[in-house]
Amino acid sequence: MGTDNIPTTSLGWPYLTQDTYVDRTPEYSRRLADKLEKGEADLPAAINAATRAEKAAASIQGGGLWSDYTPTLKTNGTALSIGSGTLRGRWCRIGNIVHATIYLQRAANTHIGTGMWTFDLPVSVAATYQPVGVARLTNGGQACIAMPTTATTISFFDLSFKPISNTNPANWSDGHVLSGSFTYEAA
Repeated sequence: MGTDNIPTTSLGWPYLTQDTYVDRTPEYSRRLADKLEKGEADLPAAINAATRAEKAAASIQGGGLWSDYTPTLKTNGTALSIGSGTLRGRWCRIGNIVHATIYLQRAANTHIGTGMWTFDLPVSVAATYQPVGVARLTNGGQACIAMPTTATTISFFDLSFKPISNTNPANWSDGHVLSGSFTYEAA
């Protein structure tokens, strides 16, 4: 990206946003060094600007790249265990927005317990009981809604708002999958 194409503030500084921070930081740093060298910027202001830029960079978890996480699956009924089934998640955070996915596949030795299922979130959510995503179930071929049920957990509900469980929408068999994605505001 050429430096002539970078939008600037009224004072000539590269305009930094969460989307452009990584690309524009080198140009911002070059211009700051030039202004300091020429006496056009004072050191306290430069330190203040650098601190703000560092905080903006820190709000982009992993540079906005996706990371793996292993959500814990719990139930409010009898105990469950994944056995040789698959439970995995992926997530990224950009600013205060978290994007995540969960994938659960049952194996023959997966004990799915009874009652409503909850999955741990990678980052706490700002508001609960608001639809934040969707999922697909291969047992019954249903779509469902993802909703945080506490600040740290998410559950899936069928379209009549009954929680997904060992028997809803149907009994789970070997190979059945729940695959969902959701986006929410971090606490």
